[in-house]
Amino acid sequence: MPAAEPRARAERRGADERAFVGRKNDVERIRDWVRGHGWVGKVTAISIEGPGGIGKSTLCEHALEPEELAARGYLRADVAGQDDPADTSVFSWVERLVGSAAARLDDPGAAFARTRRVLAYHHEILSALESELRTAHAGEEQIGAARAFFGAARLGVGTLRRDLKALASNQAREDVERIWKTIRSAAALQSRRWDQLMRPLKNDVRRTPMRALARSLVLDIEQLFDAGFGRESPAHGRLLIVLDDYEGLSTVLGRMLVGELVPRLRDATFETLLVVIGRDDIRMTDGAWEGSLAPVLAERRVVLRPLHADDVTQLCAARSVDDPATVTRILEESHGYPWLVDILLDDLGTTGKSPVTSYHRFVRRMARFMTEVERRWFEALCFLDAVSYATIATVLPDTDRELVMSWFIDEQSIRSFDADIWKVWPYIRHRVLLYRWSIDPDGCEVLADTTGMRWRPGRSASLL
Repeated sequence: MPAAEPRARAERRGADERAFVGRKNDVERIRDWVRGHGWVGKVTAISIEGPGGIGKSTLCEHALEPEELAARGYLRADVAGQDDPADTSVFSWVERLVGSAAARLDDPGAAFARTRRVLAYHHEILSALESELRTAHAGEEQIGAARAFFGAARLGVGTLRRDLKALASNQAREDVERIWKTIRSAAALQSRRWDQLMRPLKNDVRRTPMRALARSLVLDIEQLFDAGFGRESPAHGRLLIVLDDYEGLSTVLGRMLVGELVPRLRDATFETLLVVIGRDDIRMTDGAWEGSLAPVLAERRVVLRPLHADDVTQLCAARSVDDPATVTRILEESHGYPWLVDILLDDLGTTGKSPVTSYHRFVRRMARFMTEVERRWFEALCFLDAVSYATIATVLPDTDRELVMSWFIDEQSIRSFDADIWKVWPYIRHRVLLYRWSIDPDGCEVLADTTGMRWRPGRSASLL
């Protein structure tokens, strides 16, 4: 019986490998890095990059084998930006990360005690700050600024003023100064002698919240790995952090990661593997990945491309779809994106063709993090073969073209990063345009004529 279990596991893995097509080399590269190949120093990062629907998260889960992680002594912690994209507090994200790691321990409540105190102190200080501002009859703008900017704790209270100016660009300078002074002068953020003597950890949270949070997290993990909570041989000795949908995390958690956590992990008593999953080049999120953290990342970037025709054919065959015309249409409409292949194959199970509801589902998913105004911009830009100041003016004549261009460049979920011009990913354009044509064919014809777009419903998606 003992030999049967590994054999059964190998058979399951073999079947899984056959179903997971087109990514074998990427899987092996990641598994080699997980085993420690090419590591330098205490912290190693892997970046898995590619547009939405290309299969990044699926690849990650396929490559991270539970048996291999257990053999290497990894304690895994996960957090995904899509879990709550509206959450602007780095403390909330770290709380999720700690909860994910603790759930994999035998006694989750006993772990991360120091980090949990930092989190509790943060909430206490923020609550006191809000209460004080309300007692002083502060306006909602001051209270909102306190919650958003101190809650994000981007680089601690010392640089709050700079962030406030950068992020509140719609406020007049005098309003920004007034809001800043109101928050900064609050007693809840001031240090007192008795507080330094009796509650130094709380005082650290007040003065440098991100630094206190990173330091406590590393100390807690060192204690966990060294002592194993009373065990002679701890079950874990390495840390694995998986950050999915990094574009939703980088503006808040990313700065804490780059500025405080990774530098401390480099001096820790244990080894850490970071797996960062995002739509864009990780080096675009922070210059540190090309500067001080370049050795941490090195060449460990997996940039996913669409599947080849043979891979799509294999996926179709696995779902008993082998009609050449149908396979060709699925390849053309999916542009080789596994997620779209699945959608198109699901559609075949009902009517044999894509219903308009599937186009609506697609648009809703792609625009789920956008405001209503941004969604209108997004749908208009899909009529453009190239996005520029001049072309934006043809589809959004009454909108600030510089504002739209800046938004588009930063919108990693829809912008192609491997084209030699600024453009929406063709596979996204195709389904958005099908959706728009289903609800406003006359308006779409006008826009298509205005922009000179060659594609129309029924024509080849390759025109996009």
